[in-house]
Amino acid sequence: MAVIKTGPIVTDIRGKAGGMVYSRGQGGAIVYALPDWDQPNTQDQLAARDAITNLSAAWSATLTEAQRNSWRKYAHQHPLPDRWGQPRLVNGYCYFVRVNARWYRDASAIQWASAPDVAPLHLPLHSVTALAAGDAVTLALPPLNYNPAPPGLILWHQAGKPVAGGVNYFNGPWRYTEKNTNAPPWSSTPWIITWPWPFDAGQRIFSRLVAQDLTSGALSSPATTSATAS
Repeated sequence: MAVIKTGPIVTDIRGKAGGMVYSRGQGGAIVYALPDWDQPNTQDQLAARDAITNLSAAWSATLTEAQRNSWRKYAHQHPLPDRWGQPRLVNGYCYFVRVNARWYRDASAIQWASAPDVAPLHLPLHSVTALAAGDAVTLALPPLNYNPAPPGLILWHQAGKPVAGGVNYFNGPWRYTEKNTNAPPWSSTPWIITWPWPFDAGQRIFSRLVAQDLTSGALSSPATTSATAS
């Protein structure tokens, strides 16, 4: 998906045309190809939707005003990067859902009702190798810039659908695979993930990783890397 800036002739564009979708988000105008939906309504997709639905309801019905205000303050203090890496403000509700969604999907519970008391975590830069035999991807642990890894670190992993070897950019569909809560001290034993799609030697796979602090809930932005399968 690309984000575009409009000029003096075209000021806005919405809807579908030529296999592309045009819309507008908080960061400006957005254009992306019509998605190639991957098995809609899988168990994981339904769990993710259920998490967002329940967290949305909890924002109004469960959280106190003081808790909601903590999220509003945190969102104002910690803008998120847009497509150009520029800071953009999101509201407190979006931050609350963003921080809790992965945990809720796994545990059906709100883990962090109040906003973190520390800044968001830095990107979990990581490297992977892919072996077509067994469709196995090995992720080196801990992430490159989390060495040594702090206690209470959670790593949430998503896999990208295999693409041709010459493709250097990927933005979905992503599929959640598993989380890693390696007990301290973190072991350097590689994390081996069975890829949710089969792939052949020469194809390229993309890996996306998010880090989260179990104590505070502080969350990183996603870090993406790739490897050509052998």
